[in-house]
Amino acid sequence: MGQEFTLLLIVFEYGAPLFGLIFKRFTRMRNEEQDRYLASWRQSGIPFKRMGFQALKRIALTAYYASEESWTGIGYAGPWLSRGYPHSYQGHGIVNLR
Repeated sequence: MGQEFTLLLIVFEYGAPLFGLIFKRFTRMRNEEQDRYLASWRQSGIPFKRMGFQALKRIALTAYYASEESWTGIGYAGPWLSRGYPHSYQGHGIVNLR
């Protein structure tokens, strides 16, 4: 799996000239050029490019939302267990079955 992802990154980074869009690699493009390049992958008639776009998108979203810095912007208070239980539990109504 790691080798396929590495290959995807290489093709994505250096593929623009091969696909006839622009003679720059992705990280050297201006923002508008990057947007067009990403859209060409998302809307491509080539299944590899569409699947590659979805894989890169999902990895980017996972990395972004896993970062604590993004949590306040989306209203996420963090992992539930680390926040503790919101009510003090006194154990009322529990029957000891022993």
